[in-house]
Amino acid sequence: EELNNRVAELEELNITLNNKDEELNNRIAELEELNIALINKDEELVNTINEYQLLTEELINLNEKLDIKDQSLVQQLETIKLKNNELAQLNTELIQKDKTITDLRGKIIKLNEVLSVSEEESETQKKQIISLSEKIEILQSEKTTSDEEMKLRITASESSAKRALEEIRFLSDEIDRLNKEIATLNLALEANETEIIAKELKIEVLGDRLNKALTNKVFELQKYRSEFFGRLQSILGQRDDIKIVGVEAAGKGLESGEHAATLSKGDFGVLHGAASTLLQNDDGQVTLPHSISAGLDYPGIGPEHSYLNESGRVQYFSATDIEALDSFQWLSEKEGILPALESAHALAYLRQDNNGIDPREHIILCLSGRGDKDVHTVAEALGINL
Repeated sequence: EELNNRVAELEELNITLNNKDEELNNRIAELEELNIALINKDEELVNTINEYQLLTEELINLNEKLDIKDQSLVQQLETIKLKNNELAQLNTELIQKDKTITDLRGKIIKLNEVLSVSEEESETQKKQIISLSEKIEILQSEKTTSDEEMKLRITASESSAKRALEEIRFLSDEIDRLNKEIATLNLALEANETEIIAKELKIEVLGDRLNKALTNKVFELQKYRSEFFGRLQSILGQRDDIKIVGVEAAGKGLESGEHAATLSKGDFGVLHGAASTLLQNDDGQVTLPHSISAGLDYPGIGPEHSYLNESGRVQYFSATDIEALDSFQWLSEKEGILPALESAHALAYLRQDNNGIDPREHIILCLSGRGDKDVHTVAEALGINL
């Protein structure tokens, strides 16, 4: 729901940015009209310069023909030359101004592309983008005012034209600075977006793998810590289509009296401060358990297992010492994996003929622990000297 809310917020922001894009396009069109007007002005100045040049050449030719010696006419000629040079310089500056405006238009287009980001994460970043957009509007307004003043000042004097160009360069620098700030903010947003996408992909892949590979039965060796439930509780939840099976230690047989099958043969009691199911006699005294696995050789059981057994969420079965030893050797030979003797009980149940498992079902078995700790126990049980 939080992601959906964020997507809705991003869609609203995207609509706002699209509106901003239309405004920027309108301002670009206005700049293009101004650029055309300036080009026309530039052509008029070029024509004026050409006329002055022709007039200068005519005066020079006339001076050469008449051999005018009058110093005042010479000074006037020099003044005309100076004016001609000033007009040429003004033409150069107008060309530079046209290039600056073209560059500014490119920067505005680039800013528009940057502002086209489709996803932003936090309200703070949204406010920053809105604030930057407002600054751009102010700068665009100032630039429009400066452009109008510049057109008036060009007709007045060269110094006014220079100041107008300096104002345009200042606005260009400001827009460049804002572009860098927006780029930095965009990188942060992309990083957040990448992190969110990675988390979503991780959750999606995990869900697909569970739905395709885990669907029927999950085997877990009871009594050997609670790590199984800690890892899968958030995934299993109320998934009734996933079955969970626990395997107890039947020792030398459930009817032999030498076993550790607490849930199968025990009753309610309290041991070591925990109310759960215990192996006990009629007087409530704890009886000695037996299992070839040291981790299962215990007369009690975790309260969570008792609850899951009584609620029916987990089905509990058992495997004997002989079955566990046989499964220990089987997995070692088939996969090169030495399972702990605790986990070997779950393997033993998996290999029983009457376990009711369909070969087409997908099974997860929790191999909790390493079998190298049990090598000497297995060797002794098999009569092998190490």
